[in-house]
Amino acid sequence: MISPDGITLIAQYLSVHPEGVLPTGLSFTPSTSSFADPKDDPGYWSHLREIKKCENFVEITGEIGDVVLMHPLMMHSASKNYTRFPRIITNPPVALREPFNFARQDPTEHNLVELKTLRALGATHFDFKISTERRMVVPARVALQNKILEEEKERLGKAQLK
Repeated sequence: MISPDGITLIAQYLSVHPEGVLPTGLSFTPSTSSFADPKDDPGYWSHLREIKKCENFVEITGEIGDVVLMHPLMMHSASKNYTRFPRIITNPPVALREPFNFARQDPTEHNLVELKTLRALGATHFDFKISTERRMVVPARVALQNKILEEEKERLGKAQLK
């Protein structure tokens, strides 16, 4: 299930947070927050609260082997599987080579994500300046996979010594 109008909500939120935000569960918290409880920060964003503002919800279906590419700000969730057939999804972490540029001199050079985000902001040009150093965020799932991989390498290394 996706909510296309959620792109506008998140784009507007991020546009006023040049310091960046950190994922905190089903929420965002400004990266410069000093609050012990993220919910106390005035810049706290709750996906569960904000999704209630959305009106457009679309179920995505596909066939075996189909690939769905979505805007990175697309609000989405899993739906209940009422069939007897397993469904598998992968949502690999992706890193950009460079930050999005919403202020290109030549507007024909904007990529599709930039164009959709600008449209969501009601702008043709947005001079967004990152105001703090960006940090690499490693999703918990990826950290766990890396830990398991390292433990397995260590186990295999010890097994070869015997």
